[in-house]
Amino acid sequence: MSRIAFIGLGTMGAPMAAHLVGAGHEVTGHNRSAEKAKAWSLKTGARCADRVEDAIAEAEFVVSCLGNDQDVAGLAGMLASAAQSRGALWIDHTTISASGARNCAQIAGQAGIGFLDAPVSGGQSGAENGTLTVMAGGNPADFARAGPVLAAYARNAVLMGPVGAGQLAKMANQIAIAGIVQGLSEALNFALAAGLDPEKLIAAISQGAAQSWQMNNRWKSMVEGRFGFGFAVDWMRKDLGLVRDEARRIGAPIPVTEQIDQFYAEIQATGGGRQDSSSLITRLRPRSTAAIIRAPDSTGHPPALALPGFADIEAAAARLAPFAIRTPLLRADGLDKICGAEIHVKPENLQRGGAFKFRGAMNRLAALGTAERKAGVVAFSSGNHALAVAKAAQILGIEASIVMPADAPALKREGVIAAGAHLRLYDRLSESREAIAADIARGKGAVLVPPFDDPMIIAGQGTSGLEIALDLADRGMWADDLVCPTSGGGLLSGIALAFARLSPQTRLWAAEPEGHDDYRRSLAAGMRVENPAGIRTICDGLMVPAPGDRPWAILRDRLAGAIPVSDAAVKQAMALAFSRLKLVLEPSGAAALAAVLTERERFAGRRVVVVLSGGNVDHADYARWLAEGMLTLPVR
Repeated sequence: MSRIAFIGLGTMGAPMAAHLVGAGHEVTGHNRSAEKAKAWSLKTGARCADRVEDAIAEAEFVVSCLGNDQDVAGLAGMLASAAQSRGALWIDHTTISASGARNCAQIAGQAGIGFLDAPVSGGQSGAENGTLTVMAGGNPADFARAGPVLAAYARNAVLMGPVGAGQLAKMANQIAIAGIVQGLSEALNFALAAGLDPEKLIAAISQGAAQSWQMNNRWKSMVEGRFGFGFAVDWMRKDLGLVRDEARRIGAPIPVTEQIDQFYAEIQATGGGRQDSSSLITRLRPRSTAAIIRAPDSTGHPPALALPGFADIEAAAARLAPFAIRTPLLRADGLDKICGAEIHVKPENLQRGGAFKFRGAMNRLAALGTAERKAGVVAFSSGNHALAVAKAAQILGIEASIVMPADAPALKREGVIAAGAHLRLYDRLSESREAIAADIARGKGAVLVPPFDDPMIIAGQGTSGLEIALDLADRGMWADDLVCPTSGGGLLSGIALAFARLSPQTRLWAAEPEGHDDYRRSLAAGMRVENPAGIRTICDGLMVPAPGDRPWAILRDRLAGAIPVSDAAVKQAMALAFSRLKLVLEPSGAAALAAVLTERERFAGRRVVVVLSGGNVDHADYARWLAEGMLTLPVR
C-alpha cells in the first residue's frame, strides 16, 4: 500500500480520502478548515496535518481536490519547494483551466514530480459511493502508476491525452450536464403542468433515447423541491465560467450553455447558490421567478425578497466607473508581524465621501428614471450613507432629503449640508428614522433609498469585493479570509456575492462592536436576532438593531462567523492604521482590523483581506481616540 497525502477534505475530497483509507493506504489528510480535517480524522482513524508541508512530507502520491486555479497553483509552489516530494506523483482532481493544469505540470516537472490533471464526474453521491469517473491528462506511465489510487474511489478512469486534456474533457462533461439538467427541468415542469405522473414519465422516457444518470437520480428531488445536496450552483457556475473562457479561446460557440449559465445566475440571485444544480427547475415553477426567493419560515426574511446576483454587481461596476474611485489593495511593512498574518487592506475610507457607501448610493441613484429623479430621494443613515446619497444626488442634480441621528458626528452632518441636501435630525433612542423618512417620501412623492436593505445598494457595495478578487488574481493569489465591518450587512453581502463567483474558497467574517453583534447572535440562533437596546459604542456606523432582510438571506449560509470587538480594540486599530498605513479611520471603519488584532490565533499565518470601510470622524474625537489607541499599540 502507498503513502498518500490528500489535500482538500471538502464535500468531494473527504469521502474520496476515506475510500483510500478503507483500501488500506496510509493517508494523511489536510484541509484549510482545521475543524473539517479533525472531523475527517476522527471518522476514518487516519492522520490529519495542520500544514500542507507536513502532509506532503515523504508522500508517494499527493492527491488534491481544491477550489480553483489559485489553490492548485499554491499547492504546486509548496510541492516544488519541498525536497522530499521529488519522485512523488501529484494527482489533481480540481476542476481548473487547462492552461492552469499545464502550468502546474511544468512546475511539478521541474521539481521531479509527476502530474496528472484528473477532474472527476459523478457528484457528491459518486464520491461517497466510490463510483466517480476520472478524466485524466498526463503521460501513460503516470496514469498507470495512479491506477491503484484511482481504483479506491473511481468506477471508471480514462486517459484523455496529455496534461490539460482531462480539464477539457471535464468542460465537455459540464456542457452535457448543463444541457441535460435544463432539458429535464423543462420536461418535468411541462409534465406537472400537463397533469402527468412524473414517476411514470421518468420510467418511460429513461429507457429510451433520453437515458441519463441525471434523469434517474435527480427527477424526484426536482419535483419535491429538495436541493440541499450534491453539486452546488456556485460551483457549477465556476465550472461553466471555465468552459466559457476556453470556448472563446478556441473559437467554439456554446450559445445554449451560455444561456443555461444565465439561468444558474438567476438561481444565485434568489439565494440558491448553495443548492444543488438540479434547482434549475425552480426558475420555471410558479412563485419562483428570477426576482424573488421563497424563504423558509425560520429564517426571518419575507417570502418575496428581491436579491441581487453577480451580474448585478458587474452592471454596477460599469455604472459606477465614471463616478467612483477604484480603491487600491494595500500592503504595509510591519503590519504582518503585528497581526501574525499576511494582511491586504482595502481602504474604502479613500472612496468618494470617505466611505464605501458611495458605491451603493450612486448605483441606486444612477439607475433612477427621469420621473424618479425629478421627484427626488430620501435617505436615513447614521452618517456615511447620508453623505453618500447627498453627494451622489448633488452629482446627478437630484434633490435629496436626509434623516440623521442628532448625535451623528458633526463632520458627517456638515458634509450633508455642504452637498446641498435637506437635513432632518432625530433622536436615536426615541424616534424611528424609517418612519420619519417614509413620511417625507410620501409627502414629496420621492424615492426612498435605504442604507443597506436594497438590491441596488448591495450590488453597488459588491463592486468593492469584485475589485478585491480581481486585484488578488492579478497578483496570482487568493484570500484565505476576508474580514469586514458589518452593521446591516449591505457591504459584506455584496462582497459575498462577488466572492461566491470569484473566490468561493475564501472564509468571510463579520466584525461587529460588542453589544451590537447581531450577526453573531443571529448565526447562533439560525434566524435574525435583534440587539438589546441602549448599548453604546464609539462605532456609530455599526449600530443598527438587526441584520437587514436581504443581507441576512445572502450571508446566513456564507459567513464563517462574526467577531465582536471592544471599543479599546477599535482605538488600537485606528492607531495601527495611522502609524503603519498612514490612513485616518473612523471607529466603524477600523472594526475589521480590530477583529484581526483581537483574534490573532484564528488568522495566524493566513492571507487575510481587511476591509477599512470609512474615515469620516470628528477631529477632536479622532485625536483623543488615537492617543488612547497608541498607548496599547503592539510593537513588533
